Amino acid sequence: MKKWFIFVMMSSCLAIGCSNDSSNSSSSQTDTEKNPPQEQPSDNHECESPKVLCGESCLDLAALHLSDCSTCEEGYEAKEDDLTKGCRETEPQSTCSVGVECDGNCVVLAEKHWKSCNECDTGYEDADGDASNGCEAQQQKECENPYTNCDNECIELAARHWADCHTCAEGYEDADGDAANGCEKEQSKCGENLTPCGEDCLDLNALHMSNCTDCAAGFEDADADKSNGCEKDAAACDNENEVRCGESCVVLADLHWANCNVCVDGYHDVDGDAANGCETAILPDSECFKDEDCAGLFHIQSASCKEQKCVITACEKGYANCDGDAIDGCEAVSSSDYYHCGAKGACSEDDAASENYKGTSCKLGEQCLEGACKPVPEIVGCADGTREGFLDLVRFNNIAACAGAWTIPGIHHDEGPACKRNSGNTSANPEATGCNIEDLCAEGWHVCLGRDDVRTRSESGCNGILDGVDTKEPWLFITRTSSTGSLNCDPDTVGVPLNMNDIFGCGNFGCYATGSDCDPLKLSSHNLCSALRNNCGCAKQGDGTVQCKSVSAGDACYGGEYGHSIDYFAALNGKTYQPAWDCSSDKPDSPNGWQEARDIVKSQPNSQGGVMCCKNQCNKDSDCGAGLLCRYNVCVQCIQKADATYEGCAEGQTCTSSHVCK
Repeated sequence: MKKWFIFVMMSSCLAIGCSNDSSNSSSSQTDTEKNPPQEQPSDNHECESPKVLCGESCLDLAALHLSDCSTCEEGYEAKEDDLTKGCRETEPQSTCSVGVECDGNCVVLAEKHWKSCNECDTGYEDADGDASNGCEAQQQKECENPYTNCDNECIELAARHWADCHTCAEGYEDADGDAANGCEKEQSKCGENLTPCGEDCLDLNALHMSNCTDCAAGFEDADADKSNGCEKDAAACDNENEVRCGESCVVLADLHWANCNVCVDGYHDVDGDAANGCETAILPDSECFKDEDCAGLFHIQSASCKEQKCVITACEKGYANCDGDAIDGCEAVSSSDYYHCGAKGACSEDDAASENYKGTSCKLGEQCLEGACKPVPEIVGCADGTREGFLDLVRFNNIAACAGAWTIPGIHHDEGPACKRNSGNTSANPEATGCNIEDLCAEGWHVCLGRDDVRTRSESGCNGILDGVDTKEPWLFITRTSSTGSLNCDPDTVGVPLNMNDIFGCGNFGCYATGSDCDPLKLSSHNLCSALRNNCGCAKQGDGTVQCKSVSAGDACYGGEYGHSIDYFAALNGKTYQPAWDCSSDKPDSPNGWQEARDIVKSQPNSQGGVMCCKNQCNKDSDCGAGLLCRYNVCVQCIQKADATYEGCAEGQTCTSSHVCK
């Protein structure tokens, strides 16, 4: 409790009722002890009930939560250390590590559209009266005539040629798909793909025209005959052996070019002059006959020819030859190479002062910047805070490979995580008790839906997924993709799963996914996870290599150049492995091998892989733009719901497996 001490200074005594008459001092003291003095307002005002006199102020103690003139009520504290302004309720101490405490629960206010506990953000309301889902309804604007509420925006329908929200008025169409300018195109009397030009209806695209009079970019009307449009490609060269490169027509072979400014194999543009093309020949596999043959090696300062092989003697500043192979020159960029940051020369010494410094391999959470490993914002993506693959956080800031386990079967969990993301091989719950596959991904991330989700988040596909692990061990990191059969991948599934057959991912463990529609997901589980559990007769040879029984495409043991069976690694490493992946269950239809995506679980959190996690693309529809929905943290045009109806498509349209309305 905060106390309010009032000090009243009077001109001749310390308490009201004192006297200059010493003979009365004894009786005055007694009266004071019996009846404590009350300070009077400076103008001798009396206080009207229920206010009482406190110092020189009349205060309503109850209204100000005061128990007396100098003490706040229990559970309250002074405002701004001034009791004349009353007391405010003491804020309880929150026990929440994330969010704030509301009615005994830890809540992230923004997720419920709350300003504070149970108070709606501007523009939202609690339509269903259920505090558990917060202020779930966006308040609808009231629009005055001639405006209509469309997607909570007041729109003048006539100005956009709309009969109703997003519905074109008769005679108009939305040619560019942009709702902001409405149905901007007046339908032509000429019909589809034709444009009225005077009395004629012309196919401008076929005639290479931008309008009824002008040629499209890159074409010209060489014969001045509008009936055949702009018939000449302005970029075409007169000589059929030539192609246009910029402003010039060139013969690619004369310049040793495969395409404009792209050298054919065996040549290099050493002088940087496009006029003479790739003028320097490089012998195959860095072979040479004289020192000059090695002059075209990349980013070298000098090289010599020894025993018909090029040997790099010095690299350009900022480059190093870390792979020891002359054919690609000084390939390491020391200013930014994540694994050889600050490298120099032949990249062979540990001492940074050496002319041949190996450089530093940056750690998780660092980037190579200006030749030094420096911290970057944490972009891990795995629920336990550590990622096992895609370690370069600058290059792979939207995708992660996360090792771990899960005990709730299946890969299609649209309800989200089950154990509050308390999972992962370095978590407090490594065995993932009560967890599903989504619990391996961090907040703001999700198990990658499939090949398109991976492609949009990694320019190099799955290259880099094994950067952080021992590649002599078996690793498979999967997505939520199922199969159309014969190891072909479904499109990325948003919403109701298309199939439950097989699983797909990347790494070095499993059988080859034969369908080209799986790329970059090269590996699969095969029936009942047989590619991850069965032996393929593999044995280590005298030369240290491992050979397996003869297999062909489509077999569970066939991994192509991408994957291997579990006994391949047992033979390679001389130890026994217990399978961590299990696709079977006690359900009657499980033994047929068509329900792997429904039944799969994984044990052994520190071995044999886990999942690929992708950073969320969106959290709500407004993150995606006009005409798109945010579902399962990605932007789509439509989805099929569990009741077989479609969301996002107009009446009469269906939603394809690629989430496009047709």
